[in-house]
Amino acid sequence: ALSQRLRLFVAVAAAASVLFFLWALQHTCSVGTPEFQGRPTVAVTVRRPPWTEPLPSAAAPKKLVKVLMFSAVNRNSAEAIGRAVARFRGDARFEWMLVHFDCNDNDGGNGHQPAYSTAQRAPCLEPYTRAPWYKEHVKYKEVQAGFKPQLWKRFLLPELIRQYDYVWLFDCDMEIALIDHDLLLDTVQQQQSLLTMPAYVSGTQLFYRIVVAHSGPLLARVTDFVEVGCVVVRTDFLAMVLDFLPADIVGDWGIGLSWCQLPLWRMPSDPSVALLPFRRACMVVDAAPVVHRHERTMVKDSAGRLASAWPRIPSSRQVTLEGPIMQNSRDMHVFDNVSLPPSLLRRKENNIWNAVQFVCQQQQPQPDMLPGGFKCSRS
Repeated sequence: ALSQRLRLFVAVAAAASVLFFLWALQHTCSVGTPEFQGRPTVAVTVRRPPWTEPLPSAAAPKKLVKVLMFSAVNRNSAEAIGRAVARFRGDARFEWMLVHFDCNDNDGGNGHQPAYSTAQRAPCLEPYTRAPWYKEHVKYKEVQAGFKPQLWKRFLLPELIRQYDYVWLFDCDMEIALIDHDLLLDTVQQQQSLLTMPAYVSGTQLFYRIVVAHSGPLLARVTDFVEVGCVVVRTDFLAMVLDFLPADIVGDWGIGLSWCQLPLWRMPSDPSVALLPFRRACMVVDAAPVVHRHERTMVKDSAGRLASAWPRIPSSRQVTLEGPIMQNSRDMHVFDNVSLPPSLLRRKENNIWNAVQFVCQQQQPQPDMLPGGFKCSRS
């Protein structure tokens, strides 16, 4: 009987050792997997960080976050911004900062920063100052010429953004009032993403097709590209982005092609830089789309806009990467699809339908630019 018990103990111990070995093997991986398979990763093997593990149930209580809404606006966008403020009114999570970039008609979009007199400010501010919502709901009001990255660095200072969990950066030609912001923020929190953009619905050709909204049972896509026009950024990562941007930055071109890679190489290469746990670097949320009116508020071939904005990560820093390095739009990838819970399918369909109908009221859209199965009359 004793010998039989001993053999049983040895068998159980051996089985436990095998299970432990399999568990350890599963939990050892390269930085960035599984969310970033097939894309640049730091060539070092580490224990799988806790943010790659399955997340708690969506029914778990969510933290009440605080979000700073930031936009560079012009005199023609007052009506759209007013609609957005009205939609968010009464929601204590959101505070607003608007920067008026067009108060000098002679700046030519080149990003210089003149000193404005009160007389010069009056015409561009008048559509806002006459609106009750502007005084009542916009906490921070600034007047400054320049491109988006310049304005980010000038006004999104560390002592300000640390008061918030996220900063929502958006262009003034985004129809923010139509976004299902509750679903968007729920997705950001549940997926623990650093950079999250709502997918675009637009009636005109967009530069990057990867950001166009997808229909069907798809909540979001994990990508290596997030466009700078409308993105929710976690503030600890935004601080890293702003620190990385050159002091003499001008245009915004190149940022969307590279900033998803930033946490993959900078954290291991610079021990002084750290982020709170995260699971996704970049996501495009299809279930909560935004209408991109595509008003082209800046001259396309402006010398400032065409200036190199973002240092190329592989060449600008001494860091060893493995895998393909993204250089242009052909190298954009989707690495994972986040399934939509069946209970949210009708909600997503309504969100896309509302966006499509807004586009249809504004213009005659190109059919191939609308999400699959949607057109200007419900089928």
